[in-house]
Amino acid sequence: MWDHWVYDYDGNQFNIDDYNTQFINNFKAAVPGARAVFNSVDGGAINQVAQGANVDFLYSELWGATANYNDLKNYVDNERSYCSKASVFAAYMDRGLSSGYFNEAGVRLADAAMFACGAAHIELGDGDKMLNNEYFPADTSVVMTSSLTAAMRAYYDFQVGYENLLRDGAVSANNQATINGVTSSTSGAAGAVWVISKKTLGYNIVHLSIC
Repeated sequence: MWDHWVYDYDGNQFNIDDYNTQFINNFKAAVPGARAVFNSVDGGAINQVAQGANVDFLYSELWGATANYNDLKNYVDNERSYCSKASVFAAYMDRGLSSGYFNEAGVRLADAAMFACGAAHIELGDGDKMLNNEYFPADTSVVMTSSLTAAMRAYYDFQVGYENLLRDGAVSANNQATINGVTSSTSGAAGAVWVISKKTLGYNIVHLSIC
């Protein structure tokens, strides 16, 4: 867990989140044309960064503070309330595994949830590798099945092809959707079809995911 409270040279305690934006903007001013990204670990300083930092996109490595799929939606909605910059999550699937195969159903559901909420997932490495560890060069011998590899290609084709509906200005809406004979939920409840309502210029969008 990131410790947000630190001490200066004179021993005075302060919250580092209050200065991250200034640090980022000073860097951008000192290095014209440079690109900048800041890792708001587990949501630390995301409000400050989203409101005022001159970053190229919003990046967050997710840990315990984002405990369920609805937390992902709330996280993106919070960012969208401050700016329209792209949101990218690092979330390491099957992190405790050192060998074997990724859980295909888990990976596909996590990606579907992130894409529907309006975020992207940094997860693919060199060749056909998938990240399951925060140390990107690590070779944990955890691999994708051939079906998961094919699914990832289809998922990312979809994300690129429909980027204007998934991310470009899309915000949460209150459109209602019911499915006869099927339990649905607007909070990603287990055992129900998760209904995610979005809107963007000229479109009303409804995402359906089975949780």
